[in-house]
Amino acid sequence: MEWALDNLGVELTTHLVVEVLHMLRFEEKLEFRFFTWAGHQEHYSHEPQAYNGMIDILSSSKYKVKPFRIMCDLLDYMKRNKEISVPIEFAKKKKIRVKTQPEINTFKLLLDAMCKCSLIEDAEAMFKRVMYKVKPNADTYNILLFGWCRVKNPARSMIVLEDLMKIGHIPDNFTYNTAIDTFCKSNMVTEAAEILDGCLPDLSTYKDLIEGMCLVGKMEAGYRVLDEMDKSGYLPVVVTYNCFLKVLCDNKDSNEALRLYKEMIEVNCVPSVQTYNMLIIMFFKIGDPVRAFKTWHFLL
Repeated sequence: MEWALDNLGVELTTHLVVEVLHMLRFEEKLEFRFFTWAGHQEHYSHEPQAYNGMIDILSSSKYKVKPFRIMCDLLDYMKRNKEISVPIEFAKKKKIRVKTQPEINTFKLLLDAMCKCSLIEDAEAMFKRVMYKVKPNADTYNILLFGWCRVKNPARSMIVLEDLMKIGHIPDNFTYNTAIDTFCKSNMVTEAAEILDGCLPDLSTYKDLIEGMCLVGKMEAGYRVLDEMDKSGYLPVVVTYNCFLKVLCDNKDSNEALRLYKEMIEVNCVPSVQTYNMLIIMFFKIGDPVRAFKTWHFLL
């Protein structure tokens, strides 16, 4: 690859490098090779956009530890070469040493990168180390909340939520939705309902709560939330109905599934392909191919 690039004779710009990195974002190894090659070319040096783009892509990698080590090396290189775009240095062995005043945007970028790599304990350690030098905001706490939710640790996410409120920040719907979604997926529906009490729910909040209740088989409770959703002025969307249908179809409850399907039509909620697929599979499972093919015709 390097030989082919050398023979192209293309004049590199930061915009071009960032575009190529974006095109290769699902090929991490190839992408980093290109980034390294570009950094060694004459008349070109990486600017902050290129470094930030590379770090962001590495943080979203399907691999975990290796990209973090690469980020360590990358940031160490930037420090040694007196780059000014990222003023926080990651030391070896995942320990953090802060020698300059970090910028809040860069701090959040690195915090988010570590959380996406499931290195939440390291992220929180870094947060506690620099929180007295960089004033944290709601976004900072949201990143940590998401990090603990990502590793399915709702207890620690609640501590972050409480800390957020202690410093005077009112959690927004995104924060509440993330917490509710995590509790529901951890089969902690009661705790999720407690979070819901007192916060102003939106459509996404109701959807997450209904999905969590359906996942643990609490259909009656899910229907009550659906009624509350309707009374609050939110019309159920297809994703909400599909949460119920998935459980009903898995349980081969054809009568209730069809009743819910008819309700969708009555309230002008257009069924999705997933809706029909679940119904078709259920009909075949209960030995009713006639209704399965009738449902299939709705997709044609």
